[in-house]
Amino acid sequence: MKYNQTDLISVIIPVYNSENTVTRCIEAVCAQTYKNLEIIVVYKPGSDNSLKKIKKIKDSRIKIIEQITNTGPGGARNIGIDNANGNYLGFVEADDYIAPDFYEKLINAAKQSQCDIALGSITTYKNVKSGVVYSNYSDKLRILQNGASFDKLYKTSLIKSHNIRFLENVRWEDNLFVLKALYYGDMVTVKDAYYSYEFSGWSDEYKQKLKNDVLPVCREILKFAKSEKISCFDKWLIQQKIVDWIAISFIDDEHIYQELMNLMGNPLFLWIKHLKIILKQQHNKKRTKND
Repeated sequence: MKYNQTDLISVIIPVYNSENTVTRCIEAVCAQTYKNLEIIVVYKPGSDNSLKKIKKIKDSRIKIIEQITNTGPGGARNIGIDNANGNYLGFVEADDYIAPDFYEKLINAAKQSQCDIALGSITTYKNVKSGVVYSNYSDKLRILQNGASFDKLYKTSLIKSHNIRFLENVRWEDNLFVLKALYYGDMVTVKDAYYSYEFSGWSDEYKQKLKNDVLPVCREILKFAKSEKISCFDKWLIQQKIVDWIAISFIDDEHIYQELMNLMGNPLFLWIKHLKIILKQQHNKKRTKND
């Protein structure tokens, strides 16, 4: 069933030094089959021509807001939320692009199911059917394969009524936002609403930033679980998400591994993952030496 395009969707796009991809990104949003959009571009001045590229796109739905304070991509999205007028919120990365019917499919599913969150696809979800509604937090945690905010559509009232915001000045800023939204809202799956995530690898500098922010973000997530008195089972699922979404690339670092063990109460699954990574590294070193 298709619904009338009466609900405004606010699409928030943080932009910083993205001149090579920002035109493709914004034009993909402008070309959506769902036309009732407010496109909020939160621009942080950088060292390239991103702003010129944005201003060349002539669409009255685009609103440009300068991010004056350096609060990172999380801060940019929070500025977008605070300035959003839509009934629904979407997030797109300046490096990425979306299928033409992305938001039409998400909002139709959200309205038909009366859910607060519609989950699209970055990658194919195995054994997941479209149109399935998840209300139990455990089920939502189990089905989710990533902590990204941008392959989903959210009711603005859900986000604002619970004061759900992105962490600022850190990477992995999406993860707590998503875990909170899932805790408070029902979710429906939309298997064929495609978001194209363009991963180009990590520079050494960016990888170090990611590594530095692992423990601060994990602490904030666990603080949320404690404050809401989340069940032991759901807390265990959240711990697994922390490792799989955030820490998996860095648990070979003994400091991070030990701190995570202390924070989580020495879970067996973390010990096993850490051991597998260490053994694999040792095996690769032996192979390299023998070659």
